Amino acid sequence: MKKVSSKEASNISALKKVYAIIDRDRAHICTGCGSSQHLSHSHLISRKYKEFMADPDNIQFHCQSIGEKKGCHDKWESSGVRLELRDYIQNMEYIKRVKHEQFRLMIMHDYAYWMVPGIDINYFEKHRRNIEYMIKQQQLL
Repeated sequence: MKKVSSKEASNISALKKVYAIIDRDRAHICTGCGSSQHLSHSHLISRKYKEFMADPDNIQFHCQSIGEKKGCHDKWESSGVRLELRDYIQNMEYIKRVKHEQFRLMIMHDYAYWMVPGIDINYFEKHRRNIEYMIKQQQLL
């Protein structure tokens, strides 16, 4: 068994407590698409940033990928594709508030993903609100 430092053990313990609170207090629905299947605790800001690891506002329920279907947990971690999520704006506003540099980088990556010739207009229309938010934020950077 891998040894962990007392600091790491404390971080893991705090995270487990937050997961239990989230499991108790929140609806068991993917905030990205509304599914109630194959949910996971999805960190908006990576767990490698310990100061955000056990912040309940940094954790959403997102569905996991199953077979060929890409889940919202994986979509959140993919530049551009995360704009498909219902909770995109809410999640980005949290990141903007607590870790602005990461917000700036994510907006830039999302912008680069979408500003290519040949974008499917139907796809654009479906995600217009999130795309317009992303473009506005890019212009403000």
